[in-house]
Amino acid sequence: MIKILINAPKGGVGKTTIATNIALYLAQSSKKVWALDLAQGEQMTIALSNTPEFDSRQTINKIETSELESIPKNFPGASQFDFLVADTDDYLEIIKDLANHGATNGWRVIVPIVDEYNGLERIPKEIGGLFITSMFKGTGFNLTLKMVPNKIEDTESIHNIITKLEEHGIESFISKNFISYCEAEPPYYIQDEDFNNEIEDLLKEVGVI
Repeated sequence: MIKILINAPKGGVGKTTIATNIALYLAQSSKKVWALDLAQGEQMTIALSNTPEFDSRQTINKIETSELESIPKNFPGASQFDFLVADTDDYLEIIKDLANHGATNGWRVIVPIVDEYNGLERIPKEIGGLFITSMFKGTGFNLTLKMVPNKIEDTESIHNIITKLEEHGIESFISKNFISYCEAEPPYYIQDEDFNNEIEDLLKEVGVI
């Protein structure tokens, strides 16, 4: 089972939107998907519960809701699923756990980042700090991690994000793709062709499809 984690130490950057739409994209591609909702508010759970792709009467796909500050170490029944897609709250402890304890097997980490002051300052600083800490500990930073520019309306925003990542020495983690601002009806943005294609390109980049 390939495990996909969407996490960032900042609210409002689009974690739940991306997690929900990745889970739905994979389910609509006839993949067996385990959606793990670790965020407050259970927004991913509510959204997916209203789709036929996650109707337990029609499919093996399942939603698990559990507000935790760490990823479970074991996933009983994982062999029945192709993918696990985990949405999280605004804490970085999950990525720290994966990086520091070597529990990286099968994980793909996606960090949404937006061109907005608080997010543009906080996210690179904390990811950069995690990278440096791992180097000093000698554990390495061997996660498959991509920081994806999200809610993008123009190329200047992408430039601003890249510049900030360069300041913290983590430009190697920037995704070559981005997710544009979408005016489609939330939360199922993959109904929009451009958004759907951008999700597909991102999943290709992290080696999921």
